[in-house]
Amino acid sequence: MSKKKRTSRQTVRLRNTLILLILILGCLILVLLIVSQGKRSASALHTASGETGAKLNSNLKYGKQVPEETEKKFNTAPAESSSPAGRKEHPKPGAKLVLIIDDAGYSMKQAEPFLKYPGKLTLSILPELPFSREIAEEAKKVGRDIILHCPMEPVHEENPGPNAIYTGQSREMIRKLLDDNFNSVPGAEGTNNHMGSRATSDIKTMDIVMQYLSEKKKFFIDSKTTVRSVAEKAALKYKVPYFSRDVFIDNSPEDEKIRDGILKGIAIAERKGYAILIGHVKSPQIIEILNSLSGVFKEKRTRLATVDELISAFKGKE
Repeated sequence: MSKKKRTSRQTVRLRNTLILLILILGCLILVLLIVSQGKRSASALHTASGETGAKLNSNLKYGKQVPEETEKKFNTAPAESSSPAGRKEHPKPGAKLVLIIDDAGYSMKQAEPFLKYPGKLTLSILPELPFSREIAEEAKKVGRDIILHCPMEPVHEENPGPNAIYTGQSREMIRKLLDDNFNSVPGAEGTNNHMGSRATSDIKTMDIVMQYLSEKKKFFIDSKTTVRSVAEKAALKYKVPYFSRDVFIDNSPEDEKIRDGILKGIAIAERKGYAILIGHVKSPQIIEILNSLSGVFKEKRTRLATVDELISAFKGKE
């Protein structure tokens, strides 16, 4: 073979080798670019997820509502349910039933069945009535819990009674009324509203009331005479212990209806650990019905309790 032909073949091989090397190098560069791009995308996704997650956690922490699609996208567990005033519910094996008896103060005879009952009841006493102070003092002697049944402005033109709190009253007037009302019911550790569907739906009025209760270290039970109540919002603002009524048990005076109301309260207490029921001194048959349900209370592991016990239970879990 001539020298010229050998040189030509060597040149072809060299050229092919260079082309192959170039192709391999090009493939390597392409692979590196793809890998690099993938890392950048993953980093960007991680950053975006982190930022959204941080916002999500912030929303949960401060009680803001998280959009449903965001919650699903990042598989975030729903926020733990809370009881009124932001306290977490921690149901216990022994559910608590708080039974408040409203409208005491008109008659000592009317209040007697509830003063004599050996179980735990809470008497809610209207202020500035003929027997307000006497009932409060007798209740303390027998170890009965009492609260102020504070008259507040209703939506309709009914008279809520002496020393009522009305929307539009000055801060000084509302605070003086609260002072007078608590003074007329000595020993009251908290209050619930009597009527008050207009007052409890007015944030300015509730702010004044809750600021006062916070200063005096007293709690508030919302009788829930309106679904528009802003009492909880104001209570949160001023860190006032707050609970709301679950069942009015004697809207109808028939024994069976009252019994059904108490049983409904027991069922609620089984679910969330406690329930708050409200009855009235006009219904002395409540005592007999409570006695007849003693077996149900035992079977359901539910017991009568006081508001203070609820507050202590929640404080122990905070």
